[in-house]
Amino acid sequence: ITAMKDNCNLGLLSSGGMSSQVYVKGISHCLQTEIKKGNKLGLDHGMKKGKLAFHKHAKEVIERNLPEMFGGNNILYVAIEMFASVGEKAGMCGSPVPVLEAIETLSSFIDKTTEEDRILGEYGERTWKTYVYVMSGIVGRLILERLHPESKVLFAREFEVEEDHVLKPSWPLGHAIENLIHDKVTISAA
Repeated sequence: ITAMKDNCNLGLLSSGGMSSQVYVKGISHCLQTEIKKGNKLGLDHGMKKGKLAFHKHAKEVIERNLPEMFGGNNILYVAIEMFASVGEKAGMCGSPVPVLEAIETLSSFIDKTTEEDRILGEYGERTWKTYVYVMSGIVGRLILERLHPESKVLFAREFEVEEDHVLKPSWPLGHAIENLIHDKVTISAA
């Protein structure tokens, strides 16, 4: 990925247990998406009811705080942390994916994981890990739906900055991107 400071169309997407962040062109949004709440809803009520309740919560938070077509067109968003993890789990890693394709892929992943949970049966053992990728996928899909459809996403939790040195960034990296890019920066996904 190569970004020029004069035409820096690079953004950042991040999710953690309590919040999600979206950053592009000096504008950031911190969304109280509460994925941990989704995990608990799943544990307390099962996948189907927990997923529906969490979707309603996350949709309200995201639509209230993140404008439609956020960031404009032709933005490359780098998804990190749990946002990247669910994208990688869904099979999207290594190269940028168009936003509309990423939405479709996350939807299919959520459906597949939900079906696997159904097959596990009523008495199958479940922990918060049973739900975290579904709830992260819901948040990811809802955020992607608010971005311009001509944008792309690179899902990557780690970046090799030099041989045998891997960077595992956290969301404040987005604020640093704008300040660190001088003439040209090349980032390679590990």
